[in-house]
Parts: sequence; C-alpha cells; structure tokens
Amino acid sequence: MTPRAYIVGTFITPDGKTRATGTIIVEPHGPTFLPDTTPPLIVLPRPIRVELVDGAFPLLGLVPARYRVRFRLQGAAMPARDIELTAAHTEVNPLDLALATNAPRTA
Repeated sequence: MTPRAYIVGTFITPDGKTRATGTIIVEPHGPTFLPDTTPPLIVLPRPIRVELVDGAFPLLGLVPARYRVRFRLQGAAMPARDIELTAAHTEVNPLDLALATNAPRTA
C-alpha cells in the first residue's frame, strides 16, 4: 500500500466575508523513492491541480515528501511555498497551510 500524508487549506479575501476562488498546484520537489513498499515505487514529480471549493481545497492525500505549493487565486497574489508532508499528517491531523511553519504570520 502506498503511504499517504494529507494537506488542507482555506482562503478568504481581506474583508473576511468572501471565500477565495482559484487553483492550488502541488508538485513534488523531485522524484520520491519508496523502497519499503511492495513493490518498491518511484513517485514522479508531476503537478497536482486542485480547484478551491467555497474557498477551500478538499482533504488531499499525497505521498509523504517535500512539495512546492503554488497559488493561482483570482484577484489575489500569494507567493509559492515549500512544505514537508510526513506520515504524521493523517486524515484526522492533516497539514494545514495556514499553520505551515513557513506561512506568513500576522501580529
């Protein structure tokens, strides 16, 4: 069975009343090697595109690895960021982009 790690995120406009629209693109930094699976696997660095639904993207299950997350949001710009998805990011405890360590924070 291929291991999975999970990620979520919700986006709103500055007025706090409108959910953002657009696409999130998640791409591995490079090939991911899974020698402990049966059979051993190589996960290709292919981008995954997820459309926001009501300002959020649904729970997304990916192979644990380092990823670059890019944002194509309508009417807003947001820089890409790097994340590390691990086996600790389960369906009940996914990595939330708002809490990612390299996320911009406010006072």
